[in-house]
Amino acid sequence: MKQLFFKLFALSFLCTVSCQNQENRKDKLIAQNNTENEQVKRIENYLSKLEEGGFSGSVLFAKGDEVLLNKGYGFSDKERKIANSSNTIFDIGSVTKQFTAAGILKLEMQGKLSVEDKVGKYFNNVPDDKKDITIHHLLTHSSGLLSGIGDDYDAITTDDFITKAFNLKLTFKPGDDYNYSNVGYSLLGMIIEKVSGKTYEEYLYSNLWKPAQMEQTGYTRPNFLSTDVAIGYNKKGNAQGKPNALPWDTDAPYWHLKANGGILSSAKDMYKWHQVLKTEKVLSKNAIEKYFKPYVKEGKAQSFYAYGWAIYKTSRGTTLAAHNGGNGIFFADFWRYLDDDMTIILLNNNSTPYSQIIASQIGALYILPDFQPQYPDNRMETEMDEEDVKMMVEKTIEVLNFNNQDKWKAFIQKNGSDNFINMAPMELHLKYFNKFHNKLKGGKLARLEINGEEIIAGVRTTNGMETLVVNLISNQNGQIKFDGMMVE
Repeated sequence: MKQLFFKLFALSFLCTVSCQNQENRKDKLIAQNNTENEQVKRIENYLSKLEEGGFSGSVLFAKGDEVLLNKGYGFSDKERKIANSSNTIFDIGSVTKQFTAAGILKLEMQGKLSVEDKVGKYFNNVPDDKKDITIHHLLTHSSGLLSGIGDDYDAITTDDFITKAFNLKLTFKPGDDYNYSNVGYSLLGMIIEKVSGKTYEEYLYSNLWKPAQMEQTGYTRPNFLSTDVAIGYNKKGNAQGKPNALPWDTDAPYWHLKANGGILSSAKDMYKWHQVLKTEKVLSKNAIEKYFKPYVKEGKAQSFYAYGWAIYKTSRGTTLAAHNGGNGIFFADFWRYLDDDMTIILLNNNSTPYSQIIASQIGALYILPDFQPQYPDNRMETEMDEEDVKMMVEKTIEVLNFNNQDKWKAFIQKNGSDNFINMAPMELHLKYFNKFHNKLKGGKLARLEINGEEIIAGVRTTNGMETLVVNLISNQNGQIKFDGMMVE
């Protein structure tokens, strides 16, 4: 699954004050219920307005054991006028990683492995520089392995994937740093298969999804009805097909995607997962503690990576566990406020950069009575000159060659769209520019492909070829601004 430039927005204020005086608790509860109804209506109005602007997907919002909102928006199939619902099946992207991590913890509960095991216990001929990589390193993106070694849908055998993964140079010594690695999670999927004697999907179904009554989650086991699976649409509204109709192996994606992304599920099923994680029906108390423990700092941000989750501390000192993922067509976001028992599940089949802040807007609308949501920009559809596009891409690569936050900040402020700049605090933007710098340093533009607003640049770096994807728009003054960015 491609590593997106995630733009989580204003995390620190998305919590409520939970301490109340006992003597007037009843009056406050009544007021809270009235406020809750008003805030839910505000969320509904917000999402309805997004739907009018083209948003398509499913949203579920719950507090405690009460589902406050659970609706579909737009169409899963525009041509046949099939509406999205809470039962519609979407590609959940890198949210898949939490299931892989839970599968590993389940095997540890069963006494079949330890997260401190070194990879050499499960793979032959591990090179010397990688012999100290543990399962824990793979789970926390601290192994030093690259993010990806091929396109999501490239065919590759298990043996070839292992050879390719272990033959490439590490980005750092295992345990010394953080580098988001889809490769590491695919290796975890292989470990699940080796240890359990089952396919990745069979093991997760028997040990995670079946106990949670999640019958509509998986790759191929659910035998999804075609009418239940959403078609993905690009930014121009053109159909890109169903995720399970793309080039896969016989029973699942190839290892470039398998176990790190691409699981199919619904908002309804994902809520069942949220509910079961509040019990010990699937994972023990000790396993849950390990699952959500903040282990490795995510670059210069204030968040830490746990096992398949990013962990944030709110301004009240409470904990938010979140993860998202996407491929430019589908987008998924899953937020769990662990201390507030609140969850937001967003599944989207026409991803845009704005998709990445919808969950934060929902949380703020519920918690902050005076919050005014941010809506997508109304932009002019202006044709961009190819030479101007090339200059912007070269300028982007050039600034990413510098390890200088002041330069990055000035570049963002001058060349980012208003939508891009306001989507996240500058600190978070700089965190991801640091990641892009680490991948693209020493880079030179080698090829350029223009697909409307989506620009795909091949960048020749000191570590080989990388792919930079930039969304560019032309504002009302004809100036080209970048509106989103990721490195594949």
